[in-house]
Amino acid sequence: MNWTPVLERTRSSTDQNPLPLGFIFAGYMVVAMLGSFVFYSLSKWIRIQSYMIVVLLLAAVGMTIPIIFPNSLISVLIGFILFEFCIGISRPSKSVLKNAYIPNEIAMLCMIILRGLKIPEEQAYVNETEILLEKSSLPLSEMEQPLNRSSSSTSFTLQHSTKSKEDN
Repeated sequence: MNWTPVLERTRSSTDQNPLPLGFIFAGYMVVAMLGSFVFYSLSKWIRIQSYMIVVLLLAAVGMTIPIIFPNSLISVLIGFILFEFCIGISRPSKSVLKNAYIPNEIAMLCMIILRGLKIPEEQAYVNETEILLEKSSLPLSEMEQPLNRSSSSTSFTLQHSTKSKEDN
């Protein structure tokens, strides 16, 4: 959520003093934490599926307030605070619902599959020679190898680091 540009636009219509963005962000985090405390109380008395409908509607109202009152700094802040409060309730609620409805075996399989996905190499190219090796005038084959490294890991590093972007 890009709350900073909205607050800056609202501030420019009221006065020219800079906004205390650090305090505002800290306030959002405190309100989200209060929402997670409210979750604990709500989950004891009401089913999560029942109150999440109300929480999501309140979050929608919170995000609508800055649209309805774009020139009122207090209204915009109240809308964002309401939204962050609802986020504080919804995050632990989603976690509980996920654990209740998705078996651990399937959840772990999904995580393994998602972690196994790779970014295309042309988007994630890193020159390993700059990261793994110190700048030196010596060629890679003549560099002194550390004593605690095994020869197999050294050869892997050397083979892997000689690959260039043009070879891909």
